[in-house]
Amino acid sequence: PASPLRPRRGAVVRAGELKRKVSILRQGTGQDDYGSPDGSWGTLLEARAKVEPLGGLESLTNQEKREPGDYRVTLRYHHAHAAVTTADRVRYGQQTLGIDAIIRDIDVRGSRATIIDCSKVDA
Repeated sequence: PASPLRPRRGAVVRAGELKRKVSILRQGTGQDDYGSPDGSWGTLLEARAKVEPLGGLESLTNQEKREPGDYRVTLRYHHAHAAVTTADRVRYGQQTLGIDAIIRDIDVRGSRATIIDCSKVDA
């Protein structure tokens, strides 16, 4: 079995596999007319990514099986990814995904990558 901190063998970061556009969203600090948080989400960064469904695969942080609707997002490493936290979200197409785990600056067969495990959330 694969180590929980290493991506499975197929998680190579080749430019041709980064076919999907994803946005990392962060909840804003905006306020409504009454001073209450408005709950809006803004784009922190946009990137090309490899997005894989994880139904039945093991998660990055433990040996639990993932549910259908869970995804692994692999990005070519960039220093801006250091700002991404589990409080942020990933927008993939029309889906909003909560971030469950992040591994930054991991070596995937000679390529540096950021790997994010996500699950669907109600937008």
